[in-house]
Amino acid sequence: MMEGYVSSTSDYKWRTIGSAYRGRHTHVVREKIIYSREFALPSALQINYRNTLRMLQYLAKLEAPKLTLWCYLFWYFAISIQYFDPSIELWLSSIGIAVLIGIALNIAASQKGQSLDRWVVIRLYIFPFCVSSYSALIKGQGFFLLFPTKLAPLLVGIAACCSFLLLAFLAKLTIKGDPAKIDKSPN
Repeated sequence: MMEGYVSSTSDYKWRTIGSAYRGRHTHVVREKIIYSREFALPSALQINYRNTLRMLQYLAKLEAPKLTLWCYLFWYFAISIQYFDPSIELWLSSIGIAVLIGIALNIAASQKGQSLDRWVVIRLYIFPFCVSSYSALIKGQGFFLLFPTKLAPLLVGIAACCSFLLLAFLAKLTIKGDPAKIDKSPN
């Protein structure tokens, strides 16, 4: 088959995007597409209701500690974008601190015979990176503790946190309305 060849099977449309060689067999790599007039939309750009439902379930199950961590992350992004510094030294030193402190935190958090959850390990590296880069970005910017003294950046940070909390609250309401949608399996 040719690259970009489009065929249809039963109720799906497929586009060949290449081939892969595995062992003795060559497999055709296809991508599910939908048609709209003259062009094909790749499946990565389609709304996937299963993933949307998973995201809503995740947001609906979030409790206060994780909501707080997510708010910290949204605050970090809101402030970091406004006070961004493209200095390579700042970001390399933040990565270096994250690696050194992340290793130490992973050693301290690990227990004999038990492995840490993948997301816990990732968080133990992200926290030092965010702390070191945030402190470098706000240095000399007139902050009071962690908060900007200028009104506009402060409101953007608050809006980022409140928007996330509103999204989580709406997800709880949406999932609460249909108990069959709640996944009982652990994360």
